Amino acid sequence: MWFSHLRSRTSPPRTASEADSFWWEFHAAATAFGLHVGYIRSDVEVAFRRLAKSAHPDTGGTLERFQALVSQRDLLVKHLTDRGSLVEENPHASPSTERVSPF
Repeated sequence: MWFSHLRSRTSPPRTASEADSFWWEFHAAATAFGLHVGYIRSDVEVAFRRLAKSAHPDTGGTLERFQALVSQRDLLVKHLTDRGSLVEENPHASPSTERVSPF
């Protein structure tokens, strides 16, 4: 089809419940990481390192908590990559050109 180039690189959820499930997982991850609209990969990494200090088993956390944190980080980064908005921080760029909305 002539509009096939407009499709995202990943297949969309097949059902409404899959879409709802993804949305809630994504929202929970973004909220847990304290991210706002327009976040970039470095925002995810900074938040991950901050949260990993208390979640890692070597620092008093649990393996399950740390694994959940890693899964949330991967979901947030994958969402940026899938949306084609994986932008690395450029110290010379203005904030309006540097941050891309994931929504």
